[in-house]
Amino acid sequence: NESEGKTVTASNLAIVSARSGQRTLLIDFDLRRPRLGHIYQMPETTESLIHALDAGDPAAFSRLPFSSGYANLDIVASRATSELSPAEIMGNPIVKEFIKWARGNYDRVIVDAPPYGVVGDALALAHLVGSVVLICRPHRSRRRTILHTIEQLQETGANILGVIMTDVDFHKGLDRYFNYYD
Repeated sequence: NESEGKTVTASNLAIVSARSGQRTLLIDFDLRRPRLGHIYQMPETTESLIHALDAGDPAAFSRLPFSSGYANLDIVASRATSELSPAEIMGNPIVKEFIKWARGNYDRVIVDAPPYGVVGDALALAHLVGSVVLICRPHRSRRRTILHTIEQLQETGANILGVIMTDVDFHKGLDRYFNYYD
Protein backbone atom coordinates (compact mmCIF):
# COMPACT_ATOMS: atom_id res chain seq x y z
CA ASN A 1 0.00 0.00 0.00
CA GLU A 2 0.94 3.60 -0.41
CA SER A 3 1.95 5.70 2.60
CA GLU A 4 3.52 2.80 4.47
CA GLY A 5 6.98 4.34 4.59
CA LYS A 6 8.75 2.44 1.82
CA THR A 7 10.73 5.40 0.50
CA VAL A 8 11.76 6.65 3.95
CA THR A 9 12.74 3.13 5.02
CA ALA A 10 14.73 2.50 1.82
CA SER A 11 16.50 5.85 2.27
CA ASN A 12 17.34 5.09 5.89
CA LEU A 13 18.68 1.64 5.03
CA ALA A 14 20.79 3.15 2.26
CA ILE A 15 22.21 5.85 4.54
CA VAL A 16 23.09 3.28 7.23
CA SER A 17 24.73 1.07 4.63
CA ALA A 18 26.73 4.00 3.22
CA ARG A 19 27.80 5.15 6.68
CA SER A 20 29.10 1.64 7.40
CA GLY A 21 31.53 2.17 4.54
CA GLN A 22 29.73 0.23 1.83
CA ARG A 23 29.48 1.91 -1.54
CA THR A 24 25.68 2.08 -1.81
CA LEU A 25 23.23 2.75 -4.63
CA LEU A 26 19.61 3.66 -3.88
CA ILE A 27 17.33 3.18 -6.89
CA ASP A 28 13.85 4.67 -7.28
CA PHE A 29 12.03 1.98 -9.25
CA ASP A 30 8.62 3.53 -8.66
CA LEU A 31 8.48 4.69 -12.27
CA ARG A 32 4.91 5.98 -11.92
CA ARG A 33 5.34 8.09 -8.78
CA PRO A 34 9.07 8.65 -8.32
CA ARG A 35 10.08 10.49 -5.14
CA LEU A 36 13.81 10.06 -4.60
CA GLY A 37 14.74 12.65 -7.24
CA HIS A 38 12.88 15.29 -5.23
CA ILE A 39 14.21 14.15 -1.87
CA TYR A 40 17.85 14.08 -2.99
CA GLN A 41 17.60 17.00 -5.45
CA MET A 42 18.30 15.19 -8.69
CA PRO A 43 20.29 17.51 -10.99
CA GLU A 44 18.39 18.65 -14.08
CA THR A 45 21.24 17.33 -16.24
CA THR A 46 20.96 13.79 -14.85
CA GLU A 47 19.11 11.35 -17.09
CA SER A 48 15.96 9.77 -15.72
CA LEU A 49 15.98 5.99 -15.09
CA ILE A 50 12.77 5.38 -17.02
CA HIS A 51 14.15 7.19 -20.08
CA ALA A 52 17.48 5.35 -19.91
CA LEU A 53 15.73 1.99 -19.65
CA ASP A 54 13.44 2.90 -22.55
CA ALA A 55 16.49 3.78 -24.69
CA GLY A 56 17.84 0.29 -24.00
CA ASP A 57 21.50 1.35 -23.96
CA PRO A 58 23.50 -0.26 -21.12
CA ALA A 59 26.31 2.27 -21.74
CA ALA A 60 23.97 4.93 -20.28
CA PHE A 61 23.79 3.19 -16.88
CA SER A 62 27.01 4.78 -15.61
CA ARG A 63 25.55 8.25 -16.27
CA LEU A 64 22.47 7.68 -14.08
CA PRO A 65 23.86 7.83 -10.52
CA PHE A 66 24.14 11.20 -8.79
CA SER A 67 25.49 12.06 -5.37
CA SER A 68 23.07 12.02 -2.45
CA GLY A 69 25.18 14.39 -0.40
CA TYR A 70 26.18 11.50 1.89
CA ALA A 71 29.55 9.78 1.55
CA ASN A 72 29.31 6.41 -0.26
CA LEU A 73 25.66 6.92 -1.29
CA ASP A 74 24.58 7.47 -4.89
CA ILE A 75 21.02 7.74 -6.16
CA VAL A 76 19.35 6.66 -9.40
CA ALA A 77 15.96 8.29 -9.86
CA SER A 78 13.24 8.85 -12.42
CA ARG A 79 11.13 11.77 -13.43
CA ALA A 80 7.41 11.21 -13.86
CA THR A 81 6.36 11.02 -17.49
CA SER A 82 3.19 10.21 -19.37
CA GLU A 83 5.15 9.51 -22.57
CA LEU A 84 6.40 6.07 -21.53
CA SER A 85 4.71 2.96 -20.17
CA PRO A 86 6.32 1.72 -16.94
CA ALA A 87 4.62 -1.66 -17.42
CA GLU A 88 6.29 -2.16 -20.81
CA ILE A 89 9.65 -1.07 -19.46
CA MET A 90 9.43 -3.38 -16.44
CA GLY A 91 8.87 -6.32 -18.80
CA ASN A 92 11.96 -5.46 -20.84
CA PRO A 93 15.20 -7.47 -20.34
CA ILE A 94 17.06 -4.15 -19.97
CA VAL A 95 15.80 -3.97 -16.37
CA LYS A 96 17.67 -7.18 -15.56
CA GLU A 97 20.79 -5.76 -17.24
CA PHE A 98 20.50 -2.58 -15.17
CA ILE A 99 20.20 -4.53 -11.90
CA LYS A 100 23.22 -6.63 -12.91
CA TRP A 101 25.17 -3.44 -13.68
CA ALA A 102 24.21 -1.92 -10.31
CA ARG A 103 25.26 -5.03 -8.39
CA GLY A 104 28.57 -5.11 -10.25
CA ASN A 105 29.39 -1.47 -9.45
CA TYR A 106 28.20 -1.10 -5.85
CA ASP A 107 28.66 -3.05 -2.63
CA ARG A 108 24.99 -2.58 -1.68
CA VAL A 109 22.01 -1.87 -3.95
CA ILE A 110 18.72 -0.86 -2.37
CA VAL A 111 15.62 -0.64 -4.52
CA ASP A 112 12.63 1.50 -3.59
CA ALA A 113 9.86 -0.36 -5.41
CA PRO A 114 6.30 0.77 -6.01
CA PRO A 115 3.58 -0.49 -3.69
CA TYR A 116 2.64 -4.11 -4.23
CA GLY A 117 -0.96 -4.51 -5.25
CA VAL A 118 -1.16 -1.22 -7.12
CA VAL A 119 0.89 -2.56 -10.04
CA GLY A 120 2.90 -5.72 -10.73
CA ASP A 121 6.24 -3.89 -10.84
CA ALA A 122 7.24 -5.03 -7.34
CA LEU A 123 6.75 -8.68 -8.35
CA ALA A 124 8.73 -8.15 -11.55
CA LEU A 125 11.62 -6.73 -9.51
CA ALA A 126 11.41 -9.34 -6.73
CA HIS A 127 13.05 -12.11 -8.72
CA LEU A 128 15.81 -9.77 -9.98
CA VAL A 129 17.04 -8.51 -6.61
CA GLY A 130 18.89 -10.47 -3.93
CA SER A 131 16.28 -10.09 -1.21
CA VAL A 132 13.03 -8.39 -0.35
CA VAL A 133 11.88 -6.59 2.78
CA LEU A 134 8.17 -5.87 3.17
CA ILE A 135 7.17 -2.56 4.71
CA CYS A 136 3.87 -2.31 6.54
CA ARG A 137 2.14 0.23 8.73
CA PRO A 138 -0.40 -0.42 11.50
CA HIS A 139 -4.01 0.33 10.56
CA ARG A 140 -2.95 0.80 6.93
CA SER A 141 -1.60 -2.63 6.02
CA ARG A 142 -3.99 -5.55 6.32
CA ARG A 143 -2.95 -8.99 7.50
CA ARG A 144 -4.64 -10.77 4.59
CA THR A 145 -2.90 -8.50 2.08
CA ILE A 146 0.47 -9.05 3.73
CA LEU A 147 0.01 -12.84 3.66
CA HIS A 148 -1.08 -12.72 0.01
CA THR A 149 1.95 -10.59 -0.84
CA ILE A 150 4.26 -13.07 0.89
CA GLU A 151 2.69 -15.96 -1.06
CA GLN A 152 3.08 -14.10 -4.36
CA LEU A 153 6.70 -13.22 -3.61
CA GLN A 154 7.49 -16.80 -2.64
CA GLU A 155 6.00 -17.99 -5.94
CA THR A 156 8.41 -15.71 -7.83
CA GLY A 157 11.31 -17.21 -5.88
CA ALA A 158 11.99 -13.99 -3.94
CA ASN A 159 14.22 -14.22 -0.88
CA ILE A 160 12.10 -12.53 1.79
CA LEU A 161 14.27 -11.21 4.62
CA GLY A 162 11.39 -10.03 6.76
CA VAL A 163 8.97 -7.23 7.51
CA ILE A 164 9.61 -3.73 8.79
CA MET A 165 6.71 -2.14 10.62
CA THR A 166 6.67 1.66 10.47
CA ASP A 167 4.80 4.25 12.52
CA VAL A 168 4.65 2.17 15.70
CA ASP A 169 3.69 4.03 18.86
CA PHE A 170 5.76 2.29 21.53
CA HIS A 171 3.97 4.19 24.29
CA LYS A 172 0.74 2.31 23.58
CA GLY A 173 2.37 -1.10 23.95
CA LEU A 174 3.46 -3.54 21.31
CA ASP A 175 0.92 -6.27 22.07
CA ARG A 176 -1.82 -4.60 20.07
CA TYR A 177 0.37 -4.50 16.95
CA PHE A 178 1.61 -8.04 17.19
CA ASN A 179 -1.88 -9.41 17.83
CA TYR A 180 -3.08 -7.49 14.80
CA TYR A 181 -0.49 -9.22 12.61
CA ASP A 182 -0.73 -12.75 14.09
